[in-house]
Amino acid sequence: HRRIEPFTSLFVPHLLGHKYIVPSSFNNEYHYLSGKSVLDVAAGTGAGALYAASRGASSVMATDFSENMLQVIQRRIDSNHFHNLEAQLANGLCLPLSWSNKYDVVFSNFGVIYFPKVMEGLLEMVRCTKPGGKVCISGWGSKE
Repeated sequence: HRRIEPFTSLFVPHLLGHKYIVPSSFNNEYHYLSGKSVLDVAAGTGAGALYAASRGASSVMATDFSENMLQVIQRRIDSNHFHNLEAQLANGLCLPLSWSNKYDVVFSNFGVIYFPKVMEGLLEMVRCTKPGGKVCISGWGSKE
């Protein structure tokens, strides 16, 4: 992960850019997620979740299928003293039912490319998004 994250984390500010998340009249680019709940699916090392937490989100949930990645995320949460960020083991293809319509912003930064069934993962992300919320993804590969 130390080799890949420096590259993939470069995309986070664009993926979660304030011009995509909040109305154009909002002009505080540093705390534009204030009051919003955020879900990071297939979070990997948690770069996106940490970014969302630093931009004022009221709550951020970072999920990953890998217990090793969750350990990395938890160490980063602890060392940065984020109180609005937690990590939980979860499969992006079957997220907890209690998360239905729960999050203002649901995103995955290069995580969905690892799903064996990408469409199922995307549908899960949409299910967890509040009506009027945003789903943001980044990835590379074929158009499928």
